[in-house]
Amino acid sequence: MAHGVQIKKPIEVLAPQYIGFLMDWIESQLDDESIFHLRLGTPFPANYREAVKTIFKRLFRVYAHIYNPHFRTSSFL
Repeated sequence: MAHGVQIKKPIEVLAPQYIGFLMDWIESQLDDESIFHLRLGTPFPANYREAVKTIFKRLFRVYAHIYNPHFRTSSFL
């Protein structure tokens, strides 16, 4: 996973580490007021849609990883 902030080149990590890195990265994106404004009436930046798409795409990877290989195990719980 490489998100361009602290990690410039993709690295191999275990799923729990990937999820931790991803959640930290998403938090930094949500806290970035240049993307997600706190003031009403402020227009969205030009990269807003792309930023949101990237967040959801990466969250979907986590969902797909949990669902696909672990579905049978979790369905017995």
